[in-house]
Amino acid sequence: MNRFVSGETINDYRCDACKNRVDIEKKTVVDKLPNTLIIHLQRIIFDMDTFMNKKLNNRIEFPNVLNMKAFMKD
Repeated sequence: MNRFVSGETINDYRCDACKNRVDIEKKTVVDKLPNTLIIHLQRIIFDMDTFMNKKLNNRIEFPNVLNMKAFMKD
């Protein structure tokens, strides 16, 4: 899983409420699923060897029923 789903830890974040330095986890989740979901796939990466954008041509398949539980807010 990528960092949007698994989250990333931010160390030494200054909490506005308590004014202390704390470690937090940042991740992107969905609160409520819409009737129609459109997913945009970023299929271009930056190649550090050539310093150019490179298009990914890998085949991606999705199941007929997409389980979104891992992406939902608890």
